[in-house]
Amino acid sequence: LYSITNSKILLYLDIGPTRYVYEDYFINNKKFTGYMVELIVGAYSLYRKDRVQFEAEKQPKSSYDSVTQATFKSRPPLYLMAFKGGPIKQFNIDKSAYGKFPSIDESSLKAYMKEHKLKFKNEDDLIQLFQYLNSLQGED
Repeated sequence: LYSITNSKILLYLDIGPTRYVYEDYFINNKKFTGYMVELIVGAYSLYRKDRVQFEAEKQPKSSYDSVTQATFKSRPPLYLMAFKGGPIKQFNIDKSAYGKFPSIDESSLKAYMKEHKLKFKNEDDLIQLFQYLNSLQGED
């Protein structure tokens, strides 16, 4: 386990085939800065923010209980997107996401997803979708 003490010096980090980038991003219009996994880069860029929550040790409330050890629990990742180098914002993976793509016709997007049986909740499907969106913009 390594610790990065000055993140502004290290703007990206490659670990095997995975690239982590250090960027500003927005969740519910609140600005954060941190590392995220770069999944697709193009007119439509896709990022994944892995989340882990620390749960502190809990002492027993009575002699019948036992100590609960401190743990790290994985939480579902957040997906973020950027359009043409704009700000990186949270991408909600639900049916309302169809309208989140500037300059893309919503009905053709739905047709493509239905034809290829893509789901917003599957990371591989999201990657395929963003590759398709970038191909529409002339980027592969």
